[in-house]
Amino acid sequence: MAEQDVRLQRGSGLLLGLRWVLTFSPILPFSIAIALLISLLNLSLDRVLILWLVLASALTCALLIGLMQKHVLNNYINVGRQWIVATASGIGILWPLAIGVFFVMQTVPIPDWPEEWEEIARWGWSIAWIATGVAQYLLLKEHWQRAAWWILANAIAGIVGPLLGSLVGGQLSTSRWWPELQPDLYTPPHAWIAGITVAAVTSGAFTGIVLVWLIRQRLVRSSDSI
Repeated sequence: MAEQDVRLQRGSGLLLGLRWVLTFSPILPFSIAIALLISLLNLSLDRVLILWLVLASALTCALLIGLMQKHVLNNYINVGRQWIVATASGIGILWPLAIGVFFVMQTVPIPDWPEEWEEIARWGWSIAWIATGVAQYLLLKEHWQRAAWWILANAIAGIVGPLLGSLVGGQLSTSRWWPELQPDLYTPPHAWIAGITVAAVTSGAFTGIVLVWLIRQRLVRSSDSI
């Protein structure tokens, strides 16, 4: 019976992976909302306001993603509400970091170059992904012995996802839409939204593959022990 359960789980691995990717779907409507706000309210020159707008929406997205992922995981393990907090922890760390960056910029004369903003943003999102992976790992390790792979999956997702998203956004952009902003936001809204969607799907796929693998490993060990 246990062997049959393992086979059924393997057969539903693709479905589980797709469900996991869909947990990242809240990113899309929030991306559309930000693009519309920047365009309709003519906020392209207010870089500070845009940053806090992005961070606020990212935190809300993270909470919604954590809630959806909790429901998926509850079919296999009990992670509780701590998973929602862990999922939002990485974005939460970015808030004091962003405050620190702006404090330094107010006290130290730093050239306001778009390339430097892009580099800071990349480091910030990478830190957020790794921090989220560590926080989620602390919950997963209580159920899976090889849960440390989850940290690596989040780190790769945080690097490859945004990179592919930037490439897609660049390919869909024929001209600069907001030239005052960092290069990631040079693209017009439709290209920016497409890039973020690709980044979200890629990130969900990387972590989803590891999730399916962890569940299968646990089921295989359970069947071997019977």
